This record gives sequence, C-alpha cells and structure tokens, in this order.
Amino acid sequence: MERVRVKQEKVRENRKNQTGSAAGALRAAFPFTLPVLAGYLFLGFSYGLYAHSAGLAFWYPVSMAALVYGGSLEFVLVSMLCASFSPATVFVAALVIQARHLFYGLAMLGRYQRTGWKKFFLIFGMSDETFAINCSAAIPEGADRGWFYLWVTWLDQLYWIAGAALGALTGMAIRIPVKGIEYIMTAMFVCIFLDRIRSEKQGYTALIGLGSSILCLAIFGPLALLAVFQKPISQVLERRNRYASLSESDLPERANHPRMSDEAIDAPSSGSSLPGRSADGAGGRAADRAVEQEISGNDARGETKQ
Repeated sequence: MERVRVKQEKVRENRKNQTGSAAGALRAAFPFTLPVLAGYLFLGFSYGLYAHSAGLAFWYPVSMAALVYGGSLEFVLVSMLCASFSPATVFVAALVIQARHLFYGLAMLGRYQRTGWKKFFLIFGMSDETFAINCSAAIPEGADRGWFYLWVTWLDQLYWIAGAALGALTGMAIRIPVKGIEYIMTAMFVCIFLDRIRSEKQGYTALIGLGSSILCLAIFGPLALLAVFQKPISQVLERRNRYASLSESDLPERANHPRMSDEAIDAPSSGSSLPGRSADGAGGRAADRAVEQEISGNDARGETKQ
C-alpha cells in the first residue's frame, strides 16, 4: 500500500509540473503572437466575409479554418466549392499552393524533436507566421520548449478561426459590398514585396527574385514553377539540418577546419563516427574502415574458437 501511495503522489506531482510548464509557456508565447493576432483577425474576417458572399453557410469558413487551415488556399477553395466538382483539380491546386510547407518542415526537423504527442499538432498547425515565430523566437528561460511551440501554433490557428467566424457572422448580419475582396491575399503579398524593396538600399534581391519568377513562369508554366525550385531549396535545408545536428563539442573543431566541415556535412556518416570529427575527411573515412575491419576480424576469430 505504501508503494502504491508513493506512486500516486509521483503521478500527481508530474501532472502538477506539466500544468505549471504549460501555463508558463502560454505566458511566454502569447506576446510573440500578438502581431499575428492583428493580421489573422483582419485576413480571417475578410475570408469569412468572402465565403458568405459566395453563398456558403456559416459553418463552411469556420470548418475550413479549423480543418484546412491553409490561408490563401482557403480563398481558392471558396471558388472551387462554388464551381463544378473536380477532386483532381482541388488536389493539384492544394499541393502547389501549400507545397512551401515542405521546406518549413525540413527547417523545423531539429526543433520539433523530442516533443512527443505535441509533434502531430505542430506539424498540422504549421503556417507562415507560426513557422516564423517558432524558427526565430528566443524562448524565455524556464519556459518549456515543446509547450512554447504548441501554444504559438494553437494561438495562431485560434486567431484565424475567430477571424473567419467573425467575418461570416458580420456578412450574415450586415449587407456589405465585397467586390474584389478575393484579391486580399494577393494584395498582401504585393505589399510585402514592395516593403522589401523599400527596406533595401539597392533592392537587388527583390528584383532578382521577381525577374527569375517571371522568367520561370514563362518557360515552365504555373504548375511546374514550384518544382523547378524544389530540389535546390531542399538541398540547402538538408545541408543546414546536418550542420545543426552536430553536437556543440564538434563546433569548435569545425570552425578550425572550414574546408573539411563542408565536405563532412555532405559525406554520410558511417558506424558511430560523426561527420567532421577528423581534421581530414579522407583520413576520417580510412579510420572508420580500419575500425570495421578490426571488428570483422574479432568476430571471425570468435567463430573459429567456437
């Protein structure tokens, strides 16, 4: 009985600690999401208003905000739901519009490790703004990392659902002219692009991106445009994740051997050795082969004795 009582006390203590860490992470995460609150309420309101003007019932925009949670994709889905039924078209459009999340996922592989059950919600709730916060925010000391990421994800989606619901309710209560409201996401991205040009002294990067996008659009077409950039972007993110996977003890050694570091990142690790442990990439691989040969020899001698 004493052992059972001690076990129950430990369970209650663990639950208390988890509750405390979750509440502390919420207090730490909420200020980071305030800019998202302002943006999502406005965009979500426009989306709900647009969905109602297209003839969709209140539960349509709210359900899509909760289950699809695709931002610009949801604006496109409104017109698709009002058109003839074409699952293949919807699938291709959703894949092309949301394929950027593939790169978000690659960039967050290391950060979302050891988050347990929270990882499913973190993956589903990934958005542009959530990715920006979780990727760049300095988590306050004492806040649980997994809960911090989860609260940022949940709060951002809650803001979007609330905005969509508010827009749909407003459309039901008040007759508002909404001509052109479907272009609100396009207008937002144009504003971001113009702000990027204004923030740079020369504006070369924004103009290069615009020119290359127009050129590739003319050559490959709209559906194949993303596939052109997918492989190089994936390689860059994979290289970045390999670098981040090295332990802190390896970083000073990598700094002393910059040439070796780049080769070691791209070279696959063998056995228990870590990339970048040796000062010479070829020497490290030779040492790994020597260790494997020695282990094979020991196994062969053991079988001979038996």
